[in-house]
Amino acid sequence: MRIIELDIHRTFAEVAVLKDGVISRGGRVEITHQHIDAFAAKLQADDEVVLEATGNAIAVAERLRPHVGRVIVANAREVRLIAQAKI
Repeated sequence: MRIIELDIHRTFAEVAVLKDGVISRGGRVEITHQHIDAFAAKLQADDEVVLEATGNAIAVAERLRPHVGRVIVANAREVRLIAQAKI
């Protein structure tokens, strides 16, 4: 299983991949239907995708959801507060 993180901006997303405890850069994906669909086709059924809750996140999540095991849309502020609370 891989965890795929997408940092979504207005016109592109930066991709990071966590696999076997190693984080690697996955490059950039343009935020268009064509590019998101091409990216989704490379994902695996047991992948988990995490997106920051931004304006484009829900649309991207809906396009990715059929291709992976789980898609999580996270509020960055809440994630930061949870992480700080556990320190």
